[in-house]
Amino acid sequence: CGCPALMFGDDVWNQNAQDEAVQLAELLGAPVFGSRQTSANFPTHHPLSCGGYPVEKEFSDVTGLQPDLLFMVGCRGLHGSAEEPTVMQIGPNPTLMGRHYPLDLAAQCNLKDTLPVLCETISSMYGTDTIELWRNQRAKVSTYAKLLLEREEAVVREHADDDVIHPSLLEAQMATLLPKDSIIIGENPTARTTLLPFGHQQMWRFGGGGGSLGWAVGGATGAKIGIGDERPVVLSIGDGSLTYSAAGFWSMARYKTPVLTIVSNNESYQVVRINWAREMPDSQMVQEGKYPGLFLGGPSIDYAGLARSQGVDGERVTDPSELEAALKRGIDCILKENRPYLLDVVVAREGLGHESEWHQGWQM
Repeated sequence: CGCPALMFGDDVWNQNAQDEAVQLAELLGAPVFGSRQTSANFPTHHPLSCGGYPVEKEFSDVTGLQPDLLFMVGCRGLHGSAEEPTVMQIGPNPTLMGRHYPLDLAAQCNLKDTLPVLCETISSMYGTDTIELWRNQRAKVSTYAKLLLEREEAVVREHADDDVIHPSLLEAQMATLLPKDSIIIGENPTARTTLLPFGHQQMWRFGGGGGSLGWAVGGATGAKIGIGDERPVVLSIGDGSLTYSAAGFWSMARYKTPVLTIVSNNESYQVVRINWAREMPDSQMVQEGKYPGLFLGGPSIDYAGLARSQGVDGERVTDPSELEAALKRGIDCILKENRPYLLDVVVAREGLGHESEWHQGWQM
């Protein structure tokens, strides 16, 4: 049967309407999907949080529900086009509405004021029997949301005894050890984050929404200066992203900003490799496993040494059995010693084309 799919964008965060967003989703018992957002505008561990958009076929297989309306609230837009037959969008900025997809309804409004009125109107228009049906629908949606978490936990168990740190193990350790009021600045496109509780009344998360790299080291420094002692700040960054802003640790040291930097070091621009393999599977580089410019090893970069050269202490972590203790040292450094710290965590590559370490072998 049909159901609405909800999407809450960055203007929900900007207008402090997270509680109101949760109220609307719970009233409708509707699944919530994310797209093109820099912050976690809806709690990622809420039982109605169903991952990213577009809606996976598995959602309908598990729940028996087929979204027939996409309701976008305070969103910047979509990656790609909308798949639902009806699309509505509301928010404060009309220039962000219907940019490359047609809308059946668009309304400019203040979300903090509008969402409660919308909930009241919906409740008055529909009787208790209909609202009870929505509650039953919520149980089906929650089953799917729970499945996503359980699947990620299974990946952690699968790789618990690997010789190399698997990204899921790093994700699980961060979810367990990082303070629950942390601000996570994320510039790590291939990082696993399902187990991390982001959103209102959970960890805050801010990432790049435009596809560009190189902002997060400075962004984390600025976030810590801005938030002060109220919340700890953690920078989660890939090694490919870090090379765009490798001199930024000097500012952390100069301004004594206690940021914990966690580098997911897979010696690769893995997100580019994945995109090539997905979008051009028949290309020569994909068929031969030769991706020019994407392997960042040979020689390896010492990111802990890079940080130390700019005044920030750090360490390299290669053994899964050493990861927990290293994370605890980093957390203690920023919380108890009020100093920045970097963990260069060597992780396994995963995803399409991950096995390739080919690189041009020419020399001058």
